[in-house]
Amino acid sequence: MLVDAIPPELVAELPLRLWGTDTELRIVQAIGRPELDYYLSSAGVLLTDGKERRYDISYSRHPDVSAHLRALRGEVVAWRTGPLGVMQACVAPVSDARGEACGVLGVAVDLGPAAVETKRRRDVEFILRTALDAISAPMSLSDENGRILIANQSYANALGVTTKEIAARTEREVFAQWDPGYGEWEIWDRITSGHMPGEFSWTGEGGRRYRSLVLEAREADAPVRVNIASDVTEEKALKNGIEDLTCRYRKILAVTRDPLVLLDGKGVVQDSSGQFEKLIGMPRIKIAGTDLRNLLAPSSRAQLTDLLEAQAEGAEKAALLLFCPAGGGAVLSDIALSSMRTASDDVIHLIVVRSWGDPAEQLASRRATEISEIDARIIELLAIGASNAKIAENLCISRQGLDYRLKTIRKQLDAPSRSALIARAYARRIFEDGSWPPKIRRPGPVIEMP
Repeated sequence: MLVDAIPPELVAELPLRLWGTDTELRIVQAIGRPELDYYLSSAGVLLTDGKERRYDISYSRHPDVSAHLRALRGEVVAWRTGPLGVMQACVAPVSDARGEACGVLGVAVDLGPAAVETKRRRDVEFILRTALDAISAPMSLSDENGRILIANQSYANALGVTTKEIAARTEREVFAQWDPGYGEWEIWDRITSGHMPGEFSWTGEGGRRYRSLVLEAREADAPVRVNIASDVTEEKALKNGIEDLTCRYRKILAVTRDPLVLLDGKGVVQDSSGQFEKLIGMPRIKIAGTDLRNLLAPSSRAQLTDLLEAQAEGAEKAALLLFCPAGGGAVLSDIALSSMRTASDDVIHLIVVRSWGDPAEQLASRRATEISEIDARIIELLAIGASNAKIAENLCISRQGLDYRLKTIRKQLDAPSRSALIARAYARRIFEDGSWPPKIRRPGPVIEMP
């Protein structure tokens, strides 16, 4: 069997599962990610009898079994399998020295993470393109080699070309094409070789003069250069553009549903949304420049300090903080903290308040929606499409016990059906952001009330 010739270490870290069967569809060898067996066996046609595992030939019309039977007849068959079709599988016949079929060789690839990442990238690209086209100033994003990734319509108009004509080309190639006499290559080369932020001027369509500010934003080890151009033919146009951008930024903060506040590396407020101003009971102009710890109860100040010090840069963290509004009283808030670094290597913290209110009511609501570990596992398995039978088997509980737990969970989340339950879990942010397979967000730290 060919599977025997493949070192298991070769595929151990890949989302693959390879197997081989004999002519009676008994699995004689399997290597790769063992957790993918759950997906392969989720349909219930892969039987286990002691150490022997085989496909149930009595279900010959099932896609998994049908594919293996067709492979025994000499076909190469590809199909989607697993819950919600998260795996791409392919089987092919294996012949002996006489050319007769002696088994089937199969491979399955987990497409779940790739599908999630593809959707995420498409969503980000759509949002980015929409945002860029809403900005009146010419703007483009390019990679570290100067190759244009995205440009808005204003940028293309300034060059007198279409967005398709400049996509995937370097800005130097574009400039050289429509402005052969461009005289600032030395400045441009200094900027693109790492001297950022930098500025350079150029002449666009109709002889209008533009000045570009080039910034660099880093995502892991892949820098992205942001070219924001301003038409400096008329100083008034430049001023209007800046005011327009500022207005859009302020409007976004003003209509943001959740209260949010932007801090520098020391925890001093740089900016805040309109909802945060309402939560604190102070105007933005008074909040800006204030150490956020001064707006917290003493019991939460050290907690915020620890959070900021532990997360100079990294994944989102959650916590409960007790704010003290200007009008008196206390507001208990469930916050999410994320951090990033600017091009000048300064740390910026973003705090989003996900829920807030009277401390007693908030704690009571938190306890009411707390989910036990076994209920969390049930919801996670439901989210990937596992059947009730498979969930009961996986968690070693009876069907009656599972039915009782499902009834309790549906009542707790006010969900009349299986699909509604999963939708409520996503809507209430019970699942961790960006996780696949879905993972329940475990309870965060609980503070002591002063």
